[in-house]
Amino acid sequence: MEDEMMQMDGYDDCVIGTVTRFGMVPVLCYDLHKVIAKMVADGMTEEEAYEYYNYNMLGAWVGEGTPAFICLESHDSYIDWKKDEKTDDQENIRRIMENSCV
Repeated sequence: MEDEMMQMDGYDDCVIGTVTRFGMVPVLCYDLHKVIAKMVADGMTEEEAYEYYNYNMLGAWVGEGTPAFICLESHDSYIDWKKDEKTDDQENIRRIMENSCV
């Protein structure tokens, strides 16, 4: 199980790709600001969301498949992100995992 990419339940729409690392398995990469915006949309304050992220997501180690996080744009560009936008997230994650450079 440690050799598999782990995914965070409920955050499929925040996956933006994979990260490859020398000598380690590829891992899913989440857009940090989308993750925070999703928690805020679900009722947390920004402060609560960042605290939860730091302790429960960034601070969690579940083996070599532990996901990574990236900041691509400024936080302000995600403030208007809406939780009711629907995409086929599972299909996107499957595609990303199948096409990762392994």
